[in-house]
Amino acid sequence: MKKLYTSTIFILIFCISINAQTTDVITGLNKPSRIIIDNNTMYIADFNSNRILKTDYTVQNPILDVVFEDLRGPFGLLRDNNEIYITESTRGTISKFDITVSNPTLQPVISGLKTPEAIALKGNDLYIAEFSDNIISKIDITSSNPIAKEVITTAEGAEQLLIIDDFLYYTEYNANKISRINITSATSIPEDVVTGLNGPSGLLQANNFLYIAEYLGNKISKIDLTAINPSPVNVVIGLLGPTDIVRVGNDLYIAEFRGNKISKFTDSSLSIDKPNLSQNVAIYPNPTINAISISGLNNVENYKIYGVTGNEIYKGSVTANEKINVQNLNSGLYFFKFESGKTLRFIKQ
Repeated sequence: MKKLYTSTIFILIFCISINAQTTDVITGLNKPSRIIIDNNTMYIADFNSNRILKTDYTVQNPILDVVFEDLRGPFGLLRDNNEIYITESTRGTISKFDITVSNPTLQPVISGLKTPEAIALKGNDLYIAEFSDNIISKIDITSSNPIAKEVITTAEGAEQLLIIDDFLYYTEYNANKISRINITSATSIPEDVVTGLNGPSGLLQANNFLYIAEYLGNKISKIDLTAINPSPVNVVIGLLGPTDIVRVGNDLYIAEFRGNKISKFTDSSLSIDKPNLSQNVAIYPNPTINAISISGLNNVENYKIYGVTGNEIYKGSVTANEKINVQNLNSGLYFFKFESGKTLRFIKQ
């Protein structure tokens, strides 16, 4: 009995130690599901209030501004250059808006979906998790009348999608696992990445690690993607229904759906990451006609694109070899500047 008591005390102290590092950033929300960070601005899909909100999350007492309201179950968010895509789970639609416009309007992308909850973009292909039908579909975002094509019909409650290289990773909430498919393959054959989770709902990649928001487990765990049989390790516990994770430096920002808040956890292990920019960072193809990609990145990097007169044209964030659409730019010389200060040149033909 004494041994059990001592073990219990140890567990309690361990849990308190982990939770002591978690701080509230934004409170007073109503079931936040997804977040996107653009420089000092955080965008929040607030599911129960049917709103998209934004705030300067770096100030001491963030003030929430309403970007859109009267939506129907906004759940998923995706950033693509200057546009943010929104899934409305209850309405079954996806729309988008331009974050550079002071009074943005929603532009419809596709309707008639079944509870779309997550989206991921690879080139012109937008992958969509249709939760209630256990389907992952995709559309061509360049099409004027996109039609959803089924990719997977056996995803047991996909709530989050993440593309890493040629693979689409997806959470299977109802099966308590993470699966993936090779999206370059002619046949989409799912394979298990890790099992034995507890309601996985959010994903984040940081170098060789995959961070997982376990909604029913009330925690963030992680696995080593290079391991043959990866086993989840707890990162932070004692959360209230986490559904999303976003990284800024060593900080993980967490949407706590049941906690009605955004919290922050500092993961010191992230400090051993390689610098975002290697000596071999480069733009390719250069010159280009439709799109550019960046080689030599180790993590997500913020950027801005300038014209020869110094005018800012685009801004966003990019990972290694991710495509950035520049087909609408006029022919000429452009400057690609990273937040760290490094600048590259490219030519649009």
